[in-house]
Amino acid sequence: MKPDVVAPGSYVLSLRSSTYASTNVSEADDALGASSPGTYWRYDSGTSVAAAKVSGVLALMEEFFNTNYGMTNGLNPSLNKALLINRAGSAGLAYDFSVNNPVTHQGWGIPSLSNTVPSTTAIAFLTNAGPAVAQIVVVDESAFVTNHLTSGQYHAFDVTIPAGFSSTNTLKVTLTWTDPPGNPLSSTKLVNDLDLVVSN
Repeated sequence: MKPDVVAPGSYVLSLRSSTYASTNVSEADDALGASSPGTYWRYDSGTSVAAAKVSGVLALMEEFFNTNYGMTNGLNPSLNKALLINRAGSAGLAYDFSVNNPVTHQGWGIPSLSNTVPSTTAIAFLTNAGPAVAQIVVVDESAFVTNHLTSGQYHAFDVTIPAGFSSTNTLKVTLTWTDPPGNPLSSTKLVNDLDLVVSN
């Protein structure tokens, strides 16, 4: 599903340069006092402001995991992507998280830093050592270096839903991975083709 996630990008309050041309000041900017000397605010729109918000969330996620889990090399890209997607919220009633929803303009939703990294006790990393109990359980590809999959193999994980689990706390399972470069001569550029199956 593309886009993966979305962020607000229309009429976002932003800074403006001191050399910003006065001919570019809109009526909405003027309401902020944009014509007054020393006032450097304006409204901006587009991917330039939306992408910066998501990048900021990712930077704060890196800092969180570095500070609290000692992940000094940062998160691998697939884990970043999984956390953003899994913890994103719907942009409106027209969207749900069904994989075959015909309305896909929001991707998996709007990322939220407070959802993605709510607290250190809410996140657990599942390893070969045994089960993990937390609000967010992460299976990082680097945690199972001895169990890499070959064609036809699978990993199975049992998930126990606690009593009192409600529709407001929906179980969400996300699979992402960092794919190595594909063969330029191949018609299929995807090297690994992984599938996620969730069954009751």
